[in-house]
Amino acid sequence: MTGKDPKTTSSVSEEKNKDSWMPTPKKVGEFILSVLQIQRSVDTLKKQNETLVDEIRRLQRQVDEQAGQMKAIQSFIQTSVYEHAARSGERAALTLIQQFVASDVEKR
Repeated sequence: MTGKDPKTTSSVSEEKNKDSWMPTPKKVGEFILSVLQIQRSVDTLKKQNETLVDEIRRLQRQVDEQAGQMKAIQSFIQTSVYEHAARSGERAALTLIQQFVASDVEKR
């Protein structure tokens, strides 16, 4: 044997293990500081998130407004194009009828 009592050796190491899990005051302070820094970061991120959500809502309102304006412009352009096409068609029809009448008169 080594001359050491196994019961004494194990009880000493058990005592050391009990003490070793306890953090030092410095470690406790560092932990608390870290928790506080994380809390401040979370609060800052929450404020930034609220600001961004407000900005998104504002931008969405602008997009909706511009979409409404685009629909009005599109409707105006479509109506204008359709009216122009109808007038062109009417003129072409009148020209054709005039040519038909003129050629019919010449044949007589």
